[in-house]
Amino acid sequence: MDLPPDVINPPAIVYREKTETLEEITQVQSNPFVDYQYLSKICQNKIWLLRRLVKFAPCVRDDYSAIPQLKNQQVLYLSNHKSHFDYIQQMYDFWYLNLPIPRIVGRENVFIPGLRKAWEKCGAIKIPFDSMKKVNLRKVRETITETIAAGASILNYPSGGRNYDGKIGDFNKRGIIDFVYTAARKLNKDVIVQPIYITYIPHTIEKNYFPILSKLKGRFGNIPYIITDLFAFGLRFLNPKGIIFRAFGEPFSLLDCKNKHEICRLTQKKIEAVEHLYYNKLANWPD
Repeated sequence: MDLPPDVINPPAIVYREKTETLEEITQVQSNPFVDYQYLSKICQNKIWLLRRLVKFAPCVRDDYSAIPQLKNQQVLYLSNHKSHFDYIQQMYDFWYLNLPIPRIVGRENVFIPGLRKAWEKCGAIKIPFDSMKKVNLRKVRETITETIAAGASILNYPSGGRNYDGKIGDFNKRGIIDFVYTAARKLNKDVIVQPIYITYIPHTIEKNYFPILSKLKGRFGNIPYIITDLFAFGLRFLNPKGIIFRAFGEPFSLLDCKNKHEICRLTQKKIEAVEHLYYNKLANWPD
């Protein structure tokens, strides 16, 4: 298959043991909300899980020379969102590439029993189902401001929910970006925005196995999410297939943007540029 030369194959490169020690990792990290020892243990032990759920996982390791620019920086990672597997794969990528480990912004539905501890020890920021209540908005804003003040990085999915149709959703969920932008301006923090493209071939893992239950999401707490995800990930665990592809778009400075709308437009444009560059070649990946 004719793939670009900077696409790397995980069985040989990505899915191997890291050579850096825990001390070397923590020296280049500045996120006081993350338990790095716990995160390293999780990442080292979940390589087998990644390979059980997705057969191939090519990754553009150094597109636009993004990775050297990110090290020792405060980063706002902005990614399209297609699966709950995004969280697992992307955190592994950050850890493996020794990039600034972010606090993931996730809705309350991903803080399910059995995983809540992992989320909390890795510094995740929980967004309540009723996120528009003033008290909840104020709490989230304060958490984001505290994170930016501490020099920590953040991973957010501005398209909101997962896109099962394979397309990149519109980046119209700008609340978190607005909080980050306001805090960075106020605190004079030079935050780097890093667009990330992630996709699944032939489709996302969850792909709406239960359309009826999907309509109930948010009404009965985490129950519909647990049912759909257990079913989808269970099937994929028994029959791993397809590929998951990640690439870094061109980074830019948040302070160079006039407002949150410009950040979203620029990020989506850069992610779509990466999709245009690679998607057609990846769609023909041999099974």
